[in-house]
Amino acid sequence: MYSKSQISISIPKDKNGMIGRECSLCKRYFKIKPGIGLKTNICNCPYCSFQGNSDSFNTPEQISYGLRKGMNNVLNNFSNEVDNIFRDFKKNSNSSFLDIKIQSNGTDFSFPIKYYSEKEIETELTCDNCELKFSIYGIFANCPDCTKINAF
Repeated sequence: MYSKSQISISIPKDKNGMIGRECSLCKRYFKIKPGIGLKTNICNCPYCSFQGNSDSFNTPEQISYGLRKGMNNVLNNFSNEVDNIFRDFKKNSNSSFLDIKIQSNGTDFSFPIKYYSEKEIETELTCDNCELKFSIYGIFANCPDCTKINAF
């Protein structure tokens, strides 16, 4: 009766196609351009070299956004399922002496979504080794994909 399902939520990108990342160890912020660089789910903090799955670098704003978008999706799917159950119940009870009517207003549930924008960062770099585009505070950092030091 119950099944597990997954919901995909797209994280908005900035005007340059980059998404923010926050290291779960040092809490410093950087940005990367997805779809370029190495084909890996591992990310490295350019500041402290902490390594982890890319989803461990989501910012608090991204997590809040994703949770609210996901809750809207879950509640609306649940509402549709409840409507279907009662629609089937009404069909099955049409010939009985007891008439039960349940009416739905058909509106979608909506958790307020707190939209956010990525922070502006002073230095945009392209890794000489793997060609990942990323932004950092300062001028020296390790590449979040291949960990090569990038210096002007």
